[in-house]
Amino acid sequence: MGLLGAIAPSSLIPAHFTANGRLVDAHHFSGTPGENEPLQSPASVDIQDIPLETLKGYQAIRPYFLETDHNKGLEGITWDASRHSFFVIKESQPPLLIQISEELDAILEHRILTQENGFLDTDIPQEKFDVSGMSYDQARDKLWIVSDKAKRVFVYDWETNNVLTSFPLGYGENGTYHEIRKAEGIALDGNGRLYIVSDSEASLYVYHVQ
Repeated sequence: MGLLGAIAPSSLIPAHFTANGRLVDAHHFSGTPGENEPLQSPASVDIQDIPLETLKGYQAIRPYFLETDHNKGLEGITWDASRHSFFVIKESQPPLLIQISEELDAILEHRILTQENGFLDTDIPQEKFDVSGMSYDQARDKLWIVSDKAKRVFVYDWETNNVLTSFPLGYGENGTYHEIRKAEGIALDGNGRLYIVSDSEASLYVYHVQ
């Protein structure tokens, strides 16, 4: 059976923002790497290893992987219940969003994520821009995509191929603004909460989205 790491909550920091970027509320749970309590995954879980290059349509995206650093590959996956398909995301060189069939046997479409469709940050050059995770928002029919180098979340519309809004990742505490460093995971639930995981901080941030 596989093992999952559980981070024990140790601190709570107030913050808050809306879907258009206004800070509204957040909770910060932190843990110490190496001290996580292991959780066992169910023995019935069927884990499949499906190489991307075995999927129909791979030749269309193959050039984007030939010259890519081995550490700049796939960074996230999410299920789109509206389109009955999966999305996977490539970190950089270039950042790439890939739609995969429900049966996991074909690449349906792909999009390069560039400043032309809204993926940019004025604090870093475009060639340094990366993406580090994503989550599908069924209520809004949007993809929420996080960049650890830009320290931002981008709300992306697949239909128009554009970023609708973006906002910096951080929180206020005692009058001081703190950036969230090395954001490597993002998820939304059905109760208006957005979860951000910081790799370097070993922390989970929970935002309330309005």
